[in-house]
Amino acid sequence: MSRIHVWEADRIFAGKREAVLTPILRMNILLVEDQDDSRKTLSRLIEMRGHKITQVATAEEAERAVATDTFPFLILDWMLPGKSGIELCRQLRARQDGDEMFILLVTGKTDRADLEMALEAGANDYLTKPIDLSLLNVRLAVAERQIRDLTERNHARIALQQSARTLTDTLENTTDGFFA
Repeated sequence: MSRIHVWEADRIFAGKREAVLTPILRMNILLVEDQDDSRKTLSRLIEMRGHKITQVATAEEAERAVATDTFPFLILDWMLPGKSGIELCRQLRARQDGDEMFILLVTGKTDRADLEMALEAGANDYLTKPIDLSLLNVRLAVAERQIRDLTERNHARIALQQSARTLTDTLENTTDGFFA
């Protein structure tokens, strides 16, 4: 299996940083990849888009990172030492905030059944290896849009809940006999 390299990211995106790599939303991203060269290349591309990246090599390290920080976007390699990316994905989805994460599963597996398993485990999307960096860039843009939309909906929901509480408090404290 061929691997992606840092120089490939530089070559593909040379001179295109502003046009291609400007993020819709700057995010805190967790990258879980056990292969050093792949992790460095993916990190470089993500940083070029202006995101903050936390890199770990195992599911156990990812669990510790998620316990101490918030990551709206996670990129998980399927084949990790110890617990697999699929198992980690299921575990993350089971969390109270699991539906607020965008999970991209990266895999060398190309069988339809494997890809269905990834989606059934809770991945929002998947990308096959070797990674096409242009396609990864598109996937990042899609994730940015979806996370931005989710964030806006959550803010609107919170504002609506606050308005409802204020209205309820006002109505409950009305003493002028307006309501029986």
